[in-house]
Amino acid sequence: MIMGGFVPGAPLGTTPLPLSAMAHDRLPLWLIPEGPLPDIRTGRSARRMVCVLGTCGADDHALHKIAVQGVRPPDLWRWPGAYVLVEISERRIALYADLASAVPLYWTRAPSGPAWSTSARALAGLIHAAVNPMWLAVRLLTPANPSAIPTLSAFTGIHRVPGGHRVDLTPAEVRAPIALWSAEPTTNATEAATRFGNALTASVELRTFQCQRLTADLSGGMDSTAVTRVAAENLAGQGRSVAAVTLHHQDAPTGGDLDHVTAAAAHSAIEHHMLALDDRHQLFTGLEEILPPTDEPAPATIGHVFFAHQLRYVRDTFGSDGHLTGDGGDTLLSPPLLYLADLLRTGRPHTALNHALGWAQVRRTHPVQLFKQAQVAAGTPYALAFRRAARVLTGEAKGPGGISLLPVEPPAAWATESARYSAANVYKEAARRADHAAPIGDLANAVTWDQIGEIGRTAAADASLAHTLSGVPLHNTFCDSNVVAAALACPSPTRSRPDAYKPLLIRALPQILPASIAARVTKGESTSDHIRGMRTNMDTVLLLADGHLAALGLLDIDAFHVTARRTAAGIGPGDDVEPVLATEMWLRAHHETPAYKWRYGPAAHPRENE
Repeated sequence: MIMGGFVPGAPLGTTPLPLSAMAHDRLPLWLIPEGPLPDIRTGRSARRMVCVLGTCGADDHALHKIAVQGVRPPDLWRWPGAYVLVEISERRIALYADLASAVPLYWTRAPSGPAWSTSARALAGLIHAAVNPMWLAVRLLTPANPSAIPTLSAFTGIHRVPGGHRVDLTPAEVRAPIALWSAEPTTNATEAATRFGNALTASVELRTFQCQRLTADLSGGMDSTAVTRVAAENLAGQGRSVAAVTLHHQDAPTGGDLDHVTAAAAHSAIEHHMLALDDRHQLFTGLEEILPPTDEPAPATIGHVFFAHQLRYVRDTFGSDGHLTGDGGDTLLSPPLLYLADLLRTGRPHTALNHALGWAQVRRTHPVQLFKQAQVAAGTPYALAFRRAARVLTGEAKGPGGISLLPVEPPAAWATESARYSAANVYKEAARRADHAAPIGDLANAVTWDQIGEIGRTAAADASLAHTLSGVPLHNTFCDSNVVAAALACPSPTRSRPDAYKPLLIRALPQILPASIAARVTKGESTSDHIRGMRTNMDTVLLLADGHLAALGLLDIDAFHVTARRTAAGIGPGDDVEPVLATEMWLRAHHETPAYKWRYGPAAHPRENE
């Protein structure tokens, strides 16, 4: 379901609706019956209506209570699930975005007044918006730093409500986003683990009750194992089971995370299935295909062949009506080493030094180097970090390397001057905003919140792609607001230690994770899969480069060819290639698919209480 609406009180005949949309009979909303979002739920009172979009654990009584008293910030993370709230009163609509942007919300100014939607593409059709080249430049050159574009979308003139923020729409104006959430630090490790364990368990259990036949990824890594086994514990009490699927190449049934799958699947309520892939399912296969359009490039794009194969397998084999993933776990549970700077800023230099010594051994670097990087980061305000990032993009400065607020490195060789300066201008504007922003307490938590918003929002693009390709809903419980709030309530130094891998998760679920998995100290690698897939599909990779990005002046085709060949030879990082391919495929899908067309018709008005 795609949803959207307009500010109440518009004159009859002036309200735009997408041609394929149905106007709600009681609310100033329209609905398009496509996409992964479930049906809308509402609470009503004499003064307002509150709509819940997404998966939410609140019951009808709770929704009615919200409608009576009005939405309060904690309502965004009070219940398990990935959901947003839309509050409708007589002449105002308030949009409340979830902490991880797992249900993205967008708005724009149309000739008829402000409009909003869960689909950026739908709103782009309303105002005939083109793809935003500045957004593309930032996403291509600095994909790990979403803080530079908190309100931009892939389309010019279409704005995003940042995660954990509220935007008010009235007939006359759109008010600036208001931050609703800040971490409430737990007092000790036990409290942090209990809160996080309860939150993750509640989110997974919600899906076990809502889905008749639940399936799950089970890679053997900590995150997918935790989610799958929590589901199994709950389903066992219902006399049911979860079907867990492990993907592997037919020639490589062991190695990395796969070595831990047997232990992960050892539960009476887990039906475990090994799904063997062959060369037909490699990464970078099918790049010539036109995929269904999404609001932005989906991470699954370059692996869409095996992505669709897995989801169709769980649909056809088990009748899956919900599939659990571990996406977001790495981001939430493994904060950046920037937390060393937080230790210095809060007067704990000895702890910072001890952690630096430990991480130096893990990363095979010198502890003094890490400590000095942390000192520099601790004394760097955000505005200065944004300005330095801009200078790195234009070639006026070197990348910070190691620990930093914004780890922006020199652009890939294929980035044109236009791409570099477009991205740099966005960072300069972000620096001007940061000049007037309040100081940030936990730097590592702030970066983690930015990054989990990136994970959640792009996971929504994956969910849209999954729904179109297979009809199977994806559930990324690590991106639920209650889970995000619980994780970030735990100070970064407690979530990350050099002597333990994901200590918060281990302590939160002591009876869930098998001992062999809880004892792990590293994450499995998949670099060889990327290299093998790129080598096999190199001709298509090279052909794809001569497309929309080059036409927009953002990509040097010859330089990209050199980068791709070096990557396939195992010389360069895949991060320099994959964003280009995913974005080019997304642009092709967007341009090959007709835009949403709109019509003007009678406005839908809320009825009086019946």
